[in-house]
Amino acid sequence: DYTCGKQRVKVDGIISTRKKDRVSLFLSSFSLSNFNSALKGLGLKLYGTISGNTSVGNLYDKPIFGSNIHIKGLQLNKELIGDGSLVSKYDGKNEKINFKGGLTRDTVGDMKFSGNYFPLKKEENINMDVQVHNFRIQFFEPFLKGKLEHLRGVASADLKITGTPEKPELVGIIKTKVDNVHVDYLGTDYHFNGKIFIEPRSFDFAGLLIYDVNQNKTEIVNGKIFHTNFKNFQIDV
Repeated sequence: DYTCGKQRVKVDGIISTRKKDRVSLFLSSFSLSNFNSALKGLGLKLYGTISGNTSVGNLYDKPIFGSNIHIKGLQLNKELIGDGSLVSKYDGKNEKINFKGGLTRDTVGDMKFSGNYFPLKKEENINMDVQVHNFRIQFFEPFLKGKLEHLRGVASADLKITGTPEKPELVGIIKTKVDNVHVDYLGTDYHFNGKIFIEPRSFDFAGLLIYDVNQNKTEIVNGKIFHTNFKNFQIDV
């Protein structure tokens, strides 16, 4: 049992060959910033707290796993994501973890997700559906540094995520209401509403109508943002 300020971590239970025995991990107000040293190389910082419990059992046969987690004040790179929950359970017969959860930021926007994770597979071990409503796009600005800046607006999306945690592949449609985006190599600010089509290695915004600060309208006949595993972004217009 470990306590530090408001944080508490407790491990309780028994590991044995008996199916009914369990080991449980209890968290109360555990700070997500404890993981920041491990995330430093990725340029990511987490803030907020996590509470809940996780239990495992029957480790010598077909493992039994389950968790019920609550997140409060989640921030990524100081951008508030919101409060959320995650419930998961291990399906020993099919060797997969079923999970579902969601995040809500005040009453402005939310995110819901559900799917399966196959921990014994090295490839194609994620199968996940994500629905996003009015998500603030300034969240993405740190990942687009040097290409796009001053992002303001919201986006809603229906996405399918496959691949692996290290190399996720996204497919779907994003509906945007972009109040402002500064394109660095053009030195100009734009705004637009429309759909962006997500492909595994690119964002396709062909056919989008965009407006500059003087309300001059331009239609993008062919336009894509390419990336390599969400790094090395390249704009082709």
